[in-house]
Amino acid sequence: MLSKTEKAIRYLSEDSLSHIDMLEPLRRGTADVLYAENDGVVIYERNSQACMITMQEPEKCKSLPGIESYHLFAVHQKNIAAWIQQKGGFSHCFEAYQAAYGKKEPFADHFDTIRPLTRSYTDQVFRGYGAMDDRKYIETLIDRKQLWGIFDGDALAGFIGEHLEGSMGLLEVFPEYRRRGYGYRLESYLINHFLQQNEVPFCQIKTDNDVSLALQRKLGMDLSKRTTIWIFS
Repeated sequence: MLSKTEKAIRYLSEDSLSHIDMLEPLRRGTADVLYAENDGVVIYERNSQACMITMQEPEKCKSLPGIESYHLFAVHQKNIAAWIQQKGGFSHCFEAYQAAYGKKEPFADHFDTIRPLTRSYTDQVFRGYGAMDDRKYIETLIDRKQLWGIFDGDALAGFIGEHLEGSMGLLEVFPEYRRRGYGYRLESYLINHFLQQNEVPFCQIKTDNDVSLALQRKLGMDLSKRTTIWIFS
């Protein structure tokens, strides 16, 4: 008999690219399976405290006990996402494609100006990353050594991070340093880091972020056709 985790991985693997955000936490051992049957999977990712859902029938999802107690969701069906947002009164959401690097070959080493950031850079990152208004989250990533910067001399030119649930993100190059290939170098550095850990490099890109989508294609990332909706307060 298959375990819950084995059932979940088997179901998610039927469309592994769309579900890479759920598969990787399961493979890395950072997620608990709340539900896994032939009609869907629900997991709780412990580091981020996110509830991740893919479910064929909204009514089945609504019947799961305690589903309303979470404060962060990654939902793979729009009708279920709409129900969660209305039920919980969540004020924020965004829709994103999944992207994953399916190759085993690392990028050539051109990373001598990239290094982990310390707390002395918290303010600069906080001010520079418009999509993040949580200073504590930035500090947490720095303390976990999951935030890296690229430098031009002594000046921080940009940064990238690994989110708590295991995806690449927080990619930002300051305006005066753009068009120098720094974004490509930062993400290829982090892809190599994931490969060294025997993990699949993956990220999520907002559907309207054409610049980032173009970067993922240039890096050789595979992009999902289906989207995921992140919901939070």
